[in-house]
Amino acid sequence: MSKLDWLGATLLGAALAGGCGDDSSATSDASATDVSTETDADPSTTAGASATDPATTEGTSGTATAGPTDASTDATDSTSDPTDATDSTSDPTDATTGDPSETTGAPAVCGDGLVEGDEACDDGPDNADDAACTSQCTIAACGDGFVLAGVEECDAGPDNADDAACTSQCAAAYCGDGLVWAGTEDCDDADELDNGCTNECAEQRARELAVGHFHVCAILSGGAVKCWGANHLGYLGLGDTERRGDEPDEMGANLPFVDLGADAVAVKLEAGSGNTCAVLEGGALKCWGRNDYGQLGLGHAENVGDEPGEMGDDLPTVDLGAGVKVVDVAAGHYHACALLEGGDVKCWGHDSGGQLGLGGSPQACGNTDCRGVVPEDMGDNLPTVDLGAGQKAIAITAGFSASCALLEGGDVKCWGAGLTTGQGDGVANVGDDPGEMGDNLPPIVLGAPALDVHAGIGHVCARLDGLGVKCWGGGAQGALGSGSLANIGVAPGEMAALDPVDLGGLTDAALTSGRWTSCALSEDGAIKCWGYNNYGQLGLGDLLDRGDEPGEMGANLPLVDLDAIAVQVDTSFHATCALLEDGAIKCWGRNLNGELGQGDTVDRGGQPGQMGANLPTIKLYSETW
Repeated sequence: MSKLDWLGATLLGAALAGGCGDDSSATSDASATDVSTETDADPSTTAGASATDPATTEGTSGTATAGPTDASTDATDSTSDPTDATDSTSDPTDATTGDPSETTGAPAVCGDGLVEGDEACDDGPDNADDAACTSQCTIAACGDGFVLAGVEECDAGPDNADDAACTSQCAAAYCGDGLVWAGTEDCDDADELDNGCTNECAEQRARELAVGHFHVCAILSGGAVKCWGANHLGYLGLGDTERRGDEPDEMGANLPFVDLGADAVAVKLEAGSGNTCAVLEGGALKCWGRNDYGQLGLGHAENVGDEPGEMGDDLPTVDLGAGVKVVDVAAGHYHACALLEGGDVKCWGHDSGGQLGLGGSPQACGNTDCRGVVPEDMGDNLPTVDLGAGQKAIAITAGFSASCALLEGGDVKCWGAGLTTGQGDGVANVGDDPGEMGDNLPPIVLGAPALDVHAGIGHVCARLDGLGVKCWGGGAQGALGSGSLANIGVAPGEMAALDPVDLGGLTDAALTSGRWTSCALSEDGAIKCWGYNNYGQLGLGDLLDRGDEPGEMGANLPLVDLDAIAVQVDTSFHATCALLEDGAIKCWGRNLNGELGQGDTVDRGGQPGQMGANLPTIKLYSETW
């Protein structure tokens, strides 16, 4: 009880006593034996008691002290005086009290200097968010939502992630921290080198490459395209006919991007014999370069990209019909085919051997049959290739005068020049007369479902599920890897008996085929090439063909030395290129037109010491990258 409460009780007791009309002096004779009858008395009137200090009434002989200071109640009243040494709440630091939250049931108070209840720490009254303890009395940690002074630069809480707001290490994000800021950076390699990631954290790398007969193109970061090599018919799409890559200072930053139009993003790329096609984000298709057979699909026969004002938004998309979206494109020698969304295929351009698969009666193109030289050839007027009832294509390829489709389920169908159709009926063309396509064209007998297919000038190779690689068609220069020059697939029963190409343990390999050259790329980035090699396009340090004689394949066929891991390989007439894991490109073989992109016309790959670390990467962004 406080002193004010005590004083109020005393005055109330005095008032009650006087209000009964008793003589206050009569209390001097009162008996001390009945304490309960004296509790309402005014301690100041008690005989022998000091009116100034109620506590002194304890020492009065034979008398009872009225009020709250009665000795019988004082010792048990824990609230009588907050400063009383016996009061359990008088001092929270009293060694006899332990944890006040346990003895009194009071909740722990963060900031009182005691680690109480479920508190992990307590800095006392100045408790703050720092590296020792948070203002919530928890151990400070990255991801708790508190910025720890002097230790953290930021803290986004439990969902802390590597982004521009705050890194998962509770540091402010910046270019060069080795973390990619979501939505802000393309890359971050935390170095100062001019490589696949700039010092501004912008990506600069090749994403896909396409090797034409005399030029090379690549899709770069962001869907931009650059091309180099021969250009006399506008192959490169730069508005002129000047070659690029055959002289110094023509590559790197000095090599222009191909203008595909405002906001155009290339997602697929194909280079043929003087023409190039790009599938754009959204499913549009643009082609440029040589066009004498309508292979650009623009409804005329004029070359495009060799003069100013023909590229960019001035370059029309290929009209393949209302609402049609292109998934992929294949460029042959003088024709092209598109894989459409939904699995249909359309082909246009040169049709000398039935490679368009239209069963005859194409539009007249000078003295040669073709489609694409007049507007009426294209759009909805261009028929889809009849692949058979219910058949849908998932991949396409085009060679010199043949085309092939990989169908759902793994079947392969080829049409055009009979040498590559794999039908075992001599050299009869397929697809140039009515009744030869659709269900009348059987799948090629390969012994297992195909996973990939690629056509060269006169041969085709397929990667099979569990059976490796099989090649058929013309065997010139060892293109089939069979150990001979014999053609395969033109006589009855040859396809059923066709053996896989011996790649010496190179399994599950992606494929590419060129003039009479083929290459296989394994999952771990190793490359083997065989066939035509008169310019060093096999990359083996000599000019000897491989695969045309016994004992040249398998373990006897060396790996191409790139001193790097490859993720794509492509080959054409005389050159081969590989896209490397770090986004760089290396090319080898013939370099007459600068297709190797080294600022000279020196062939590479046909002499010892020209491959591996001695083969430079092509510089597409700067003098060093």
